[in-house]
Amino acid sequence: ITRNHRHIESVTVVWYNTVIMKERRVLMVYLITYDLNKEGQDYEALYKAIKSCCSSWCRFMKSAWFIETTSSEDEIRDCLLPVMDKNDLLFITKVSKQYKGWLTDDVWNWLKDRV
Repeated sequence: ITRNHRHIESVTVVWYNTVIMKERRVLMVYLITYDLNKEGQDYEALYKAIKSCCSSWCRFMKSAWFIETTSSEDEIRDCLLPVMDKNDLLFITKVSKQYKGWLTDDVWNWLKDRV
């Protein structure tokens, strides 16, 4: 906030300029894992929801995806919950450069290009 003032006919006028900065959002990679615990679940609806909340994705296990998005964990969760039941499980976390594992070359290359 910047405070400005000037004199107009012996009256001091004070006004404040508020600078509102837009939040700059950067692409992040998240890991999404889930268990759909009810028989007959609509996996296609979940897959569509996951793909809709990201710019790029990599499904590397049956219930595990890496996604690249500017969305937050809360926004991702809010995108997915409408297609999940209350007894389903969901885990979302940011992926950092400190990762290890046993994955295919395609998955490692996808991660290396984005993290």
